Amino acid sequence: MKELSLINDYLQTLSKNECISRLPMHCRYCNGLRASLLGEIKEKTDGDKNILLHDISFEVDELCEDEYFYDDWYEGKQPDFSGVSLKMQILLNSGNADVLFSYGDEFLQKLDDLFRDENVSSCGDTGIDSCCELLVDAMKKSKLSGAQKILWAIEKSSACTQCYGSGCKIVEYTDEKLAESAWSEVADTLLDGFHKIESEDSDANNSSRRYYPMRDWLIKALENSGRKSEIIPFCEIEARWANSYTDIVRRLIDDKKYDDAMKWVQEGLSKKEEIRKNDVDQLRNSMMEIYQHQKNWHPLLLCQIEDFVEYASVGTYKSCKDTAEMLSLWPKLRKPLIDYAEKRTLPWKHADWPFPDYSNESMKSAMIGHNDTTRVGIALFEENAQDALEWLDKLTLSRSPDTESTFKSVALLVHTQFPERALAIWKLLAENSFKDSPSYPRSARYMQEIKSLMFTMNLQEKWRDYLENVRKEHWRRRNLMQVLKDL
Repeated sequence: MKELSLINDYLQTLSKNECISRLPMHCRYCNGLRASLLGEIKEKTDGDKNILLHDISFEVDELCEDEYFYDDWYEGKQPDFSGVSLKMQILLNSGNADVLFSYGDEFLQKLDDLFRDENVSSCGDTGIDSCCELLVDAMKKSKLSGAQKILWAIEKSSACTQCYGSGCKIVEYTDEKLAESAWSEVADTLLDGFHKIESEDSDANNSSRRYYPMRDWLIKALENSGRKSEIIPFCEIEARWANSYTDIVRRLIDDKKYDDAMKWVQEGLSKKEEIRKNDVDQLRNSMMEIYQHQKNWHPLLLCQIEDFVEYASVGTYKSCKDTAEMLSLWPKLRKPLIDYAEKRTLPWKHADWPFPDYSNESMKSAMIGHNDTTRVGIALFEENAQDALEWLDKLTLSRSPDTESTFKSVALLVHTQFPERALAIWKLLAENSFKDSPSYPRSARYMQEIKSLMFTMNLQEKWRDYLENVRKEHWRRRNLMQVLKDL
């Protein structure tokens, strides 16, 4: 009882608004308090659904008109719909599912408007998931047909920005086990919408934007209704209509219809000026995947070489090497690729080019990826210590993690063959790390590498001199001195 007296005394110090603001939070964690208040509200509003609906609407309006903010950690003032959820639950439990469902459109529209504000985040427990779940429960009890219920969920999930996430309760309804006949009716409705937009709008790009949010739902409807055979024909129509070829190609590859897939790849690439760059890249990747499935190595290798020209990297270089070795062409192809990485001379213009009947005059030397870091990376891949050092000399060590990683990799590669050069690289890395306090843990690792290598080279005395010079030069950096203490 002392606790109750203490709580009562504390509540007396709070204003009415302060008490009210605390109740929703405590209801969320205390089932007893929640149930008690629900009972009181039900008793107060029983028989008058309009009072409760008015209270819900009024509270939602207040929440949507308030000002919110959040920081990078999603801390700050966020809308709390737990009170709305409580009232919705009462309305549903009192046999007024139709009233709650009829309010759903207004609620979701207000929710959409609220979350279009860049200062409002849906992160955290705001009670919105519970509200959406209750709307779905109300919809299930409505007189709508099975297909109409699915179409409602599709419409609301597509219209409300809050429902774009994968965890939305409205979207989750469509993952439940629903009748194939209902999904079939949904598919027919969406197909009619597709053909209507297609015939009404002469601008394919504009019409595809109008229909694009619904096309994934149409595919899902065809799958769930047992009409998978209609998906490919739809995707074929859509590909030419919307200049979107990636989906039809992907589906044909998955069905192992490689010849058909290649025809669509070639048609898409013939329109590369009209489709997105990302789609062009995906189609090229699909083309190479088809060649791999068909074990068609020569055209695959030519595609990989073009990829290397467009983006010279260790990855594209390795792809060329793997395929060329299967064709016993790597000794002849390596030099043209290396010269391209170093001098930007197109491979098919090289004297040792192994494909005399092939050249691509439309391709020009790309600047992306053509730098000394790429060349060092190739040397590391080939474990060529001499080349790695030659190209590393052209790099400047920065605080970039990628550049630092390159220097470390070269030092590890050459420490046996060229220990003096490896030692110089480790010292450069260590001295670069001394400039910044957060880098001191790396300083300790670099200094340990220096110590280990100098001991291997029987330079113990020089190590002690080097360590002493570092301590003298950086004695003001107390945190660094602490790191160096155990060396």
